Amino acid sequence: MNILIIDDTKTNIDLLLEFLNDCNIFVATDGKSGLEILNDNNIDLVLLDIMMPEMDGYEVCEIIRKTPKISEIPIIFLTAKTQESDIEKAYEVGGNDYVTKPFKQKELLARIETQLKIKNHKEMLEQFVIQQSKMAQMGEMIDSIAHQWKQPLNVISMLTQILEIDFEENQIDKKYIDEYIKNISLQISHLIETLDEFRAFFRPNHNINEFNIKNTIDKILILLKDDLQKNNINIQINEISPYILQGNENEFKHIVINLINNSKDAFIDNKIQDRKFTININGDKKEIEFIDNAGGIPTNIIDNIFDMNYTTKKTGTGMGLYMSNKIAKKLDSILQVENIKNGAKFIFKEMK
Repeated sequence: MNILIIDDTKTNIDLLLEFLNDCNIFVATDGKSGLEILNDNNIDLVLLDIMMPEMDGYEVCEIIRKTPKISEIPIIFLTAKTQESDIEKAYEVGGNDYVTKPFKQKELLARIETQLKIKNHKEMLEQFVIQQSKMAQMGEMIDSIAHQWKQPLNVISMLTQILEIDFEENQIDKKYIDEYIKNISLQISHLIETLDEFRAFFRPNHNINEFNIKNTIDKILILLKDDLQKNNINIQINEISPYILQGNENEFKHIVINLINNSKDAFIDNKIQDRKFTININGDKKEIEFIDNAGGIPTNIIDNIFDMNYTTKKTGTGMGLYMSNKIAKKLDSILQVENIKNGAKFIFKEMK
């Protein structure tokens, strides 16, 4: 367990080191150093003093909550400030708990254990939701792939029949065979490509790699091709400048698929005829725009669109955009949304 102590008082630090001798402890004596440690290490929990020079604990907490990579880390305030207004402010800026000095070892350890249990349960819930989301997407993709495979399989079947007829009529020569092999190979390549993308998407992958956004989106469109055609959705990709992102490629795919599916539902619900979905990739700005003309998001719900269990769909779970936003944070990025003329624009923006 990695715990970060941010406190400028040596006696407090020494006492905490004694209390937490079974833990791996990181120490910072000011807010700036503490934030650097958080960004460079895998910290499980922060013990944060309020009264510190230059940057107090409230400011540190606010910065942590606004930084995607570290925003979910539990924070327990440790302070001599006991007024109700101080405690209220600690929770307002994002603190998880508040312990006043002088603190007792048993109480502090119990509160730390509670926050870590909450953190672990939350992570387990999020993994469960991701798996449920994958299962739902798997069903849609299997249907899409089944439709995609019909055409090449029909073509292969037809070519096989033609081959038999042409053989009986003695019309086969070297040129005929070469052309025949070329046609068969193209159909088989399409089948293999679709299958490979399907397997890659659902294969567990915890590797952090660099991947090209345009190439990744092209792979997604292979999986969604039939569904997009069936619903008359025209997708246009504009690569303003190449964008290489570091992270888990499969998790990023979930964001793109969810945004496309949400637009598809909005097109259908709002009975939009000319259905356009545009993706603008800007590597120089480290951002991607997802734009549709599906009618936009009602202004009374747009501020809650990324909240857990929040949905406007009769059969929706309210988890799609919530999980997309969580995945974006894991990629050190944020998701933003705004209404534009005739539609909505989601922005995936890297925060590095």
